[in-house]
Amino acid sequence: MMQIRLLRNVLKAALSVLPLAGFAHASAPTDAISEWDIAMLEDTTAAYSQFIVNNPTSLHVEEARARIEKLSTDDQQAYWKGVSDIFDELEIRDHGRRELDAGFGTFIDV
Repeated sequence: MMQIRLLRNVLKAALSVLPLAGFAHASAPTDAISEWDIAMLEDTTAAYSQFIVNNPTSLHVEEARARIEKLSTDDQQAYWKGVSDIFDELEIRDHGRRELDAGFGTFIDV
């Protein structure tokens, strides 16, 4: 993840000096990596959200919104699967293996 952010920052810096080097024209060079390409490389809700903020009229905005929704759903499902797995592990570990020690009022492993 850190490498992608570094690449993104280097590319932004490189692209920002192109007009100073005399390469400015109406459209970006065809071999330049676009903000959309960067968002797809990072493939995070943060990257797609930043793309939408920076390019509100882009043809890719709807695709970015759909990707944000999909990633958010995947994150929620992974979270709840993790919670479920934790409870399953606790139940397996504790079920039937502990009994109350009536003499001391504590639980003991059986």
